Amino acid sequence: MLRILWLTLIAWGILAQFFLFALAITLWYVFRYSGYELIFLAILIDGYYGAFFSIPVLSISTLVLVVSINVIKPSLLMYTEKNEMVS
Repeated sequence: MLRILWLTLIAWGILAQFFLFALAITLWYVFRYSGYELIFLAILIDGYYGAFFSIPVLSISTLVLVVSINVIKPSLLMYTEKNEMVS
C-alpha cells in the first residue's frame, strides 16, 4: 500500500513539474525497493507527453538509474562481524 503512495507521489511530481521533489523521492525509492516499476511508470509518462516521436529521455534515464543503482546496491550494504546484513 505504501509503495503505491510513493509511486503516486513520483508520478504527481513529474506531471506537476516538481522535478527535484520527484527526483529525491525516486532516488530514495530505488534504494529502498527494487524500482523496476519505475521503468513502467516512466514509459507511461513519456507516452503521455508524446516523447516517443523523439528520444524518450525519461524512460532511458530511469532505466539507466534503476539498473545502475541495483548494480551498486550490494556494495553499499553493511555487514556485521558474523556476516549478517544490516538493513
